[in-house]
Amino acid sequence: MTDPRSGQVRLPRGSELAHPGAVCAEGDGARRQSVTSHLRMLAEHIGPRAAGTPEAAEARRYIERRIRSLGRLPEVQPFSMVIPRYQQCILVTDAGRVIPSLPMLGSAPTPGALGGIPSLWRDGAVSETRVGHQGGFLLCPVGPNSTSVYTRLAWERKAAGVILYHPDVPDLYSEVVASGGAGIPCVTVRRADAQWLAQDRPPIRLNVIRMPARVLCSNILVEVGTVGRPLLVLAHYDTRSGSPGALCNASGVAVLLELLHRIRGSTGPRVLFGFLDGEEAGAAGSRHCRDVLHARGTLEHLRGVIYLSGMGLENLAVLLPTWSSASPRSTVAGQSRLLTMARRCAVDEKIRVCDEAPDSGHSPVPPGVWSCAAIGLAGTPAPVRHTSADLPSIVQPRHLLAGAAALDRLVRLS
Repeated sequence: MTDPRSGQVRLPRGSELAHPGAVCAEGDGARRQSVTSHLRMLAEHIGPRAAGTPEAAEARRYIERRIRSLGRLPEVQPFSMVIPRYQQCILVTDAGRVIPSLPMLGSAPTPGALGGIPSLWRDGAVSETRVGHQGGFLLCPVGPNSTSVYTRLAWERKAAGVILYHPDVPDLYSEVVASGGAGIPCVTVRRADAQWLAQDRPPIRLNVIRMPARVLCSNILVEVGTVGRPLLVLAHYDTRSGSPGALCNASGVAVLLELLHRIRGSTGPRVLFGFLDGEEAGAAGSRHCRDVLHARGTLEHLRGVIYLSGMGLENLAVLLPTWSSASPRSTVAGQSRLLTMARRCAVDEKIRVCDEAPDSGHSPVPPGVWSCAAIGLAGTPAPVRHTSADLPSIVQPRHLLAGAAALDRLVRLS
């Protein structure tokens, strides 16, 4: 059916287009249609799928169906976790104008409604920021400083809270506050609303209500091949609140499903496919996957771990987690070999490889989870990540297929 507002074709539930297994031809066109179907089903038909929501459960069921259509049996591994559930986030002017906003994941609640005047961060230097008066709001663009810099500054100057906006994207986006942000309430707004707040500086009130909630998540694990030590390849299917998550990370799921299609009947090298849930909530999916593999005695035998995220762009960054000086030499050496092979396989598939330093905000590899060699294969950071503009139109299917082909080479070589 066609959406009357956007003119875009929408996928009806149960349509054949939503199910790549219905494609019979094995040509390049059919494979492009297949990965496109994965993207559209997850990011357009299901949409935002934060951990513990019905949408995340629907995404899990879709992935299970696709795995079964390839003749494999998915192993669903449920787990629970406690996350902050935001029951209310209202940003309103004293004149009654409601400003659309999202609470940042980890943001502190407000003790009732907080009032104040927004003051814009200026001149590219935090030291020159002026909060109008005690109890005002710090209005900041994303970058060049991290959210923690702004929350610390707000706490030092006794500001009521922090309001962030994305200077390069007009849409709402979802941000994460590290370590609670010193108890400072933090929300994001659209760029146009931020510009209006900076210009008019109206009195505003913010009310954020948060309660802890226990939610149920599920990882999915599939094993292919019988030879040697297993290689673990991971992609998460959950998103941050409000983001359709085409790049982050329906693209990684689409590549992982395409790789499974390519090697589904292989009796060669062992490969473990992991589709993770709860990853955007403190890498809970990774930690549960690690604990399950440890309990089974598989963890110590892994050849390595590869995370997929933000794929489908022309460039591919090969990212490493940060290792401490105490890391075993064998682990660092194994990571170096995996990194070298990943770069070579990407170049063989005509993917431009960008060497970028690991960044906790962009690297898909969560720090402190794996004790074995681990790397990330991710598209170079795009402004639309974690925004409502992260839609399938951004992702190029041919680049997803190139990524799957590079991974096909890598799992056979490593």
